[in-house]
Amino acid sequence: MPDADENTGHINEPADTADPDAHQDDGAVDAGTTPQPGEREAALLGRLREALLATDPAVDPELVDGSSLEALDTSFARAQAAAERARDAAIANSGPRIPAGAPGRTRPAPATPFEKIRSGLGEGS
Repeated sequence: MPDADENTGHINEPADTADPDAHQDDGAVDAGTTPQPGEREAALLGRLREALLATDPAVDPELVDGSSLEALDTSFARAQAAAERARDAAIANSGPRIPAGAPGRTRPAPATPFEKIRSGLGEGS
């Protein structure tokens, strides 16, 4: 005989008379949770996108998108090219490279004995 819940008034049925179509946790996967082919492809493309972005951290993630493998590859190649152009522009605009610890500017020392004599006499250039 079913019991009535005192607070809500709902009838609680015993477990053996419960709805036979009710979900039982027997380890089986419900058909509603199995990804559809389009969902699975989207999930795989998402994982590929993450892997591509991990290979080149300079690439802007907003530039990499696509609903197919070809579109994703094309957008990643374009994003890599944009990152390379930005990197080249930054290097070009950074000015001349000066190595650390470079010596100060000095006049070159005379190389031949004649140049040494001229330098010693103060006639050198």
